[in-house]
Amino acid sequence: MCGIFGAVSLNGYFERKDYDQFVKLTDLVSYRGPDAADYLALNLREKAVDCPPRFDVFLGHRGWRLSISPAQRINRWKGRREPG
Repeated sequence: MCGIFGAVSLNGYFERKDYDQFVKLTDLVSYRGPDAADYLALNLREKAVDCPPRFDVFLGHRGWRLSISPAQRINRWKGRREPG
């Protein structure tokens, strides 16, 4: 399971205060994936990434962090364990 949140501004830009609010809104769905969270702000008009001072696209994700050791990996095509 996972939860996602996204926002796009078609007329102008979002600012830092909007970023903080979008992170809080993404975290509202933490029950869908309490282990991991990622947030991304993009300024597509100026081709900038990672929470620039102003941005026009925000993507937030809450999910489960999968930790599978090599001994636990299963070869899905043959249905048997891969060599560790």
